[in-house]
Amino acid sequence: MGTTAENLRVNEVMRSLAVNSSAYDFDEFLRASVKNLALLYRCKYAFVGKLLPCGNRVRTLAVWAGEGFSDNFEYDLKGTPCQDILNRTLELIPRDAASLYPDDQMLADMGVESYFGSSLYSRDKATLGLVSVMNTEPLEPDEWSEPILSAYASRLAMELEARRDVQELQLFRHHLASQVEERTKQIKIINEELESFNYSVSHDLRAPLRSVVGFSQALEEDCADELSDTAKGYLSRITQSAHRMGSLIDDLLELSRLGSQKLKVSSVNLAQLSHEVMADLQAVNTDRNVDFHCDLKGEVQADLGLLRVVMDNLLGNAVKYSLNKSSAVISVGSTEGEEGIVYYVKDNGAGFDMTYVAKLFCAFSRLHNDKEFEGSGVGLATVKRIIRRHGGRVWAKGEVGVGATFYFTLPVNPVSAGTSGYALV
Repeated sequence: MGTTAENLRVNEVMRSLAVNSSAYDFDEFLRASVKNLALLYRCKYAFVGKLLPCGNRVRTLAVWAGEGFSDNFEYDLKGTPCQDILNRTLELIPRDAASLYPDDQMLADMGVESYFGSSLYSRDKATLGLVSVMNTEPLEPDEWSEPILSAYASRLAMELEARRDVQELQLFRHHLASQVEERTKQIKIINEELESFNYSVSHDLRAPLRSVVGFSQALEEDCADELSDTAKGYLSRITQSAHRMGSLIDDLLELSRLGSQKLKVSSVNLAQLSHEVMADLQAVNTDRNVDFHCDLKGEVQADLGLLRVVMDNLLGNAVKYSLNKSSAVISVGSTEGEEGIVYYVKDNGAGFDMTYVAKLFCAFSRLHNDKEFEGSGVGLATVKRIIRRHGGRVWAKGEVGVGATFYFTLPVNPVSAGTSGYALV
């Protein structure tokens, strides 16, 4: 291989490997490589093999034998020159290969006299396999022998590693798809069970509640002369508690329905919506002096109905918790934040202790008792659910006796009903 003609042939083979490899698929590239190696080294046999996970066996990926390709096969490394290749990176046996490895019956059956091979390594130096050429005559190495086989080994290793990465990715995707499918089935079952539960809550629990209220009122009316003031007070408290429980059931059902309700996103004028909600609140609280400011411009992309629920709750809370202020000051506006535009509702009301801020958005978790301010503790949980459905985030800051500010974002990246389910928080 030392002549000018041989050098030109080597260069042509190397160019062919570099240029044409992209035109082949994985199997065709491997077959072309072993054929080119056999022709280049004028050897009868050439193959590339993959080291199996057990670490002591190899599975061939492409085999050239004499005048054509042979079927792939699997073999044990013990007692073979391939085992030494994997331990030493590069192995050249110019003659007497079968004699040096008497336990390798395949070498004897093939009449192998010379053997030349190289390990295939990944980027992280993990052993992927090997490439070898074998001949029935002695192999006389020259200056080209080692560089060319090393070049082929590097290129083949790249292909094997890429193939391994693709297979691992496919396995991961299949596993992920299976997990998603299983999770979807579980959520469907849970949602069906929760729908049944909601039906039970909305129908079965209301009947005994109506009975409690009805019989309490009947007892108070029919036996008024026989009841003491204390007993009448007890009946009144029973009726009030039953009504409160009815309200809690309504709030619970409303919160659960948000999980399955599909978003109907459109352009919403948040300033106009805020004024409308505030006008409704002031119509109900005619005895309140509320100084309302709205500094909003432009439109947002959101579900109008659900966004109205958000503003109803936030502005409603602002009005309610500023009850003890002679003049309530409530502001709606926006500011620039790390997540884009951040909207806020601010009041100068009762505020809250930031130590307990994590409890604000939990269903039925309240920072004030009913004697101070009435409520079910579901409103802010509902706000959180709606904002989260829009792909946004909601948080709050407050100070006792000074007021509170509730912030939210609206990037409009809705979470599907199938994944959100009916969770309360």
